[in-house]
Amino acid sequence: MNLLIALWVWKTARGKGMGFYHLALDIAILLLCVIYQSIKLQVNAIAETVLTDTTGALIEVPWRSKDIALDSKIDSFFENLTKLEDRMAEEEAFAIFSFVVVFAVLFRIVISTAAHPRTAILVSTLKNASDDLWHFLILLALLFTAFCLVGHNRFGHFDPSFATISASLETLFEMMLGSMPENFGEDALLSVFTICFNFIVFFLMLNFVIAIIVEAYLKVKTEVEENEAENEFFTDLVSSFYAVSQGKLHGWPDHAELIQSLEGFAKKNVCRGYLNLIWPDWKIKSMNSFMEYYSQYEFVRPTPSGDSQNENWSECQVIVSAAVKQLTNTMAALLDRPIPTPAEVELVAHRGEKRKTKNVKKQEGAREQNGTATNGTSQKDSTLHSPAEGSKETESTVTPLIAVPDGFESVKSERQSDLVENNQP
Repeated sequence: MNLLIALWVWKTARGKGMGFYHLALDIAILLLCVIYQSIKLQVNAIAETVLTDTTGALIEVPWRSKDIALDSKIDSFFENLTKLEDRMAEEEAFAIFSFVVVFAVLFRIVISTAAHPRTAILVSTLKNASDDLWHFLILLALLFTAFCLVGHNRFGHFDPSFATISASLETLFEMMLGSMPENFGEDALLSVFTICFNFIVFFLMLNFVIAIIVEAYLKVKTEVEENEAENEFFTDLVSSFYAVSQGKLHGWPDHAELIQSLEGFAKKNVCRGYLNLIWPDWKIKSMNSFMEYYSQYEFVRPTPSGDSQNENWSECQVIVSAAVKQLTNTMAALLDRPIPTPAEVELVAHRGEKRKTKNVKKQEGAREQNGTATNGTSQKDSTLHSPAEGSKETESTVTPLIAVPDGFESVKSERQSDLVENNQP
C-alpha cells in the first residue's frame, strides 16, 4: 500500500524536482517496514522456545551432583548465560531498529505536511531558515568547543563536571538550558566562566536562533497570505477530490500533464484555441466544462494589462487564425467548393449595396410614372368612359409596387447556376 501511494505521489509530482526524492524515501521506508515485520515474525516464532531453553538450562545446572566436575558445571552455567546475554543484545538491536523505522515514518509524515500551504508552515520555515541555521550551528559548535576546552583545562582537576571532555560538553549543555554548576559562587574563575558562557550562548546565541526561525516564519506567513489559490485545508481537500471526480466524469486531461504543458505559460492567459492546439482530441463539451469549472475561482480569471495584454492578444490572434483556417478547410471539404475570402465577401457586399441603390432609384421612378398615369387615367375616365370601363382600364394600366428583398436576384441567379452545374431542373 505504501508503495502504491509512493508511486501515485511520484506520478502527480513528477514535474517537480522533489518527486524522485519522495519516491526514494517512500521505497526506503517500505523496505524498512518489510524487514522489520519479517524479523518480528521470526523472533515471535522462536522467542518462547529460546527463552524456555536458555532459562531452563541455567536453572537445571546440576550444582549438587557429585558425578559432574565443578568446572563443567561452571562452564555450562556461563555458556547458557552468554546465550541469554546474546539474546538480550539481539532484542536491544531489534528495539533500536524498530525505533529507526518509527522515526523514519514520523519524518515522512512531517514531510507530507508540505502538501498544503497551511500545513507546510513547519517544513517551509525550516527550508527558508536552513541556510541561516547551518551557519548558526557552525558558530555554536566553535563556541562550544572553545568553552569545553577552557573548562576542562582549568576546572577539570577539581570539578567532576569538567573532568573529561564528554562531561564538560554535558555540563555546558545543561548550562545552556539554564542550570548552574555545583561550585558556582565558590570559585571566582568558575563564576566568571559561567557568566561569560551564559551571556554569549544563553542570551545571545539562543535569541539568534529564535530570531532566525521567526524571520523565516514571517516569510512563509506572507507567502501563504499572498497565495490566492489556497483555502482552508479541508476545503481544499474536498475541492481536490471533487475536481478529480469531475475530470473523470467529463474526460479532462491528466492534471500533471496539464500543469507540465502549461508550465511555460504561468503568467499568460490561455484560451480554448490554445488548449485545442495542445490536445486536438479534447472534445469541445469537455473543454467547456473544464473552463467553466475553473472560471469560478477568481485567481484563474484573466486580468491582462500592459505588455502582457498585447503579447497575449497577439498570441490569441495567431491561434484564432489557425483555427479559422482549419475551419475553412473543413467547410470547403464538406461543401466541395472553395470558401470565399473576406475580400471576396466584402466585394459581394459592395455590389449588393450598388444593386440596392439602383433598385431604390428604379422604384422611385416607377412611383413617379405610376402617379402621372393614374392622374391621367382618372381624368379620362370621368369624361369618356363609364365606371365599369374606367375601373377595367385602371386595372390594366396601374402597376403594383412590390418590394423585392435585397440580394434576391443575386441569390436566385447563383441558385440557378448551381442547379445547372449539378444537372438539376
